[in-house]
This record gives sequence, C-alpha cells and structure tokens, in this order.
Amino acid sequence: EMSNVAKKARRFESLSKTCAVFAQTEVINLLSQGSSSAEIIQGSYEFIAKRVLSMATSLRIEQPIVLSGGVAKSESLVKMFNKISSLKVKVPDEPQLLGAIGSAIHGLA
Repeated sequence: EMSNVAKKARRFESLSKTCAVFAQTEVINLLSQGSSSAEIIQGSYEFIAKRVLSMATSLRIEQPIVLSGGVAKSESLVKMFNKISSLKVKVPDEPQLLGAIGSAIHGLA
C-alpha cells in the first residue's frame, strides 16, 4: 500500500535522521510544512536504499544484488535502489519467503 502512495510523488523529501525518535520528529515537521505523505514515503525509501547500500560497500558485492523480505515487494523501493545505484537489483518471486527457505535448508543440513 505504501508503494502505491509513493508512486504519486512528483519529488521526494530527503530524510536524514537515523534515530527513530528524531526521524519521527523530522516527518512531523515535513508534514507541518506541507509535504505530502507520498513525498515523505519516497524520502524514506531513498533513506533506506542509501543506508543499505552504504552498509553493503564494506562487502564484496557481486551483481545482481537480491532484495529479500516483504519490503522487497515494494515496487517503489526497488525503483529507488535502481535510481541511486549502478548495481543490478533483482527481486525473487516471493521475497518474503527467502528467510524461511534458508532456515529450512540450514535445518536440514
């Protein structure tokens, strides 16, 4: 549902706070200044993508990178990853199941 709202944004609001309390205050301030929910959601997607990519830079990354978990079902978030990164991003058919499948395979080993 958030992905559908984010698609309506013509621009996005950049978010900078990593602490949840400060991020909440930042979002409230943006709303009070007239920013739309869609712009703020797109901004949160940009923040998430930048943060994940920043943490991943310490790793040896091979392409394509695979997004997993339920959040990977967000088309808008995947588009943001593609927008801010030169890495090829791939989303499996059922990304929310990857953790469970990996755990099952590990349990059988």
